[in-house]
Amino acid sequence: DVLHAPPFQEIAAELTEFLGDAPIVAHNAEFDVGFLRSEYRQATGHVPFEGNQIIDTVALARRKYPNQSARLDALCDRFGISLEQRVAQGHGALLDAELLVQVYQILQGYTAQVSLLGEMTAQHPVTDTALNLHENTHNGDSAGYAGRTPQYATLRDDERLAHEAVMAKIRP
Repeated sequence: DVLHAPPFQEIAAELTEFLGDAPIVAHNAEFDVGFLRSEYRQATGHVPFEGNQIIDTVALARRKYPNQSARLDALCDRFGISLEQRVAQGHGALLDAELLVQVYQILQGYTAQVSLLGEMTAQHPVTDTALNLHENTHNGDSAGYAGRTPQYATLRDDERLAHEAVMAKIRP
């Protein structure tokens, strides 16, 4: 519930630490990153993640599936990712993030999905080759990704705790 969430300036420093220099994966990244940049400028006067690699899953999906819908729901349907929770709970940022993790991993050719908390969620057979991230990023800083064997995402305990701490501040 955003109405009861703390103002952005109260969590900006913690979010900056949480993001670090990690790549930022977003669906329609131009909108999301633009929104974040605006919030940071208003709250702190600067944007701390200007050097982070920005990966847009809409661009990835459009490149891999030209002339087909790149909406998150459409990609979930295409990949057999359940939308039951979204139907029951409605649109929500955390649920959308969980869905996007699964979509991104499939777009990249991973055969197993891991949740935001590092839990195995599904196995998907993927026959298409992984996309070259260099062609699908905003800052082009992806040298070395093309042709690499996908690694499964897992969180260390400290990362999981950091994520849970940020989410506790965001949730009422």
